[in-house]
Amino acid sequence: MGRQNGDGATERQRRCPFCGASGVKFSKEHWLPADWGEYFPRLPNLISARHDYDGESTSRVENLSQFDKQFDGICRDCNSGWLREIDVAAKQVAIDLALRRRTHVSAPEVLPLATSLYRAALIGMWGQRDAYGLPSTRFSELYELRRPPRDAHVLVGHSDEGFLYAGGNYSALTVDGFRETAVRSFAFGGLGHLFVVVIVSEPELGAVVNHAVREVKRAAGGSLVALWPNKRRRVDLPQHPISRETAARFTELGVALGLRDQPVERTPIPERVRAKYPTHDAINRTVRMPTKQIDW
Repeated sequence: MGRQNGDGATERQRRCPFCGASGVKFSKEHWLPADWGEYFPRLPNLISARHDYDGESTSRVENLSQFDKQFDGICRDCNSGWLREIDVAAKQVAIDLALRRRTHVSAPEVLPLATSLYRAALIGMWGQRDAYGLPSTRFSELYELRRPPRDAHVLVGHSDEGFLYAGGNYSALTVDGFRETAVRSFAFGGLGHLFVVVIVSEPELGAVVNHAVREVKRAAGGSLVALWPNKRRRVDLPQHPISRETAARFTELGVALGLRDQPVERTPIPERVRAKYPTHDAINRTVRMPTKQIDW
């Protein structure tokens, strides 16, 4: 029998959600790449939020930073192999955008950046699978494709608040009452000024997802732009940043789709915690510039 893990399952019983391997060594996968953390403030006491199918919502304060947050159950071969390579390929462009060294993604950079941000969203969903379930086929699909599928959407913008959804904001809405058919939105910040929203469901729900994306972009009021799907074209980030109030409207699918009038009330951020969050000026003062300079 395999070694016990914290969930009471054995190593042999578990399967990697990406490659399907069992009876192998498993490890914890970082939500955001740990080595990216040297360029950004590590945010203490993350505020994570979930918005459930029937309108139930939860928020909690976690004693972690966005670069320390990890989730167990990914095999070591995937974790230290191709998943790492995805983040390495996207690192330079992600850091440039996050530090506002530029506000565009060149055509050759679109695929590596979209793939890395999509990976982070899937890992965030994996970490909350007990409450929300998963778009399970998407994990093995990423393993095969090494890129986001054409019916997944990655939207990007920028924020002046480095802590806006630094803990992740997971929203899900069912089509017919079953978790498996949920359209899922995962929004996250914490990467300097870069803000990301990924919207995905199972493949047969492409029309529903497209409608959700249109409504999310409408609610964003021009503060989000599509990074993926993309036919290898340059992407320019919107000129105006995302406010906290705007983010609350478009990151909750129920609100964006008009099923609820107002976003749920957020967990209050204690002043002692808020004082540690970097402001717009603090981000620009304290970030460490990359040592490798690239002229695009």
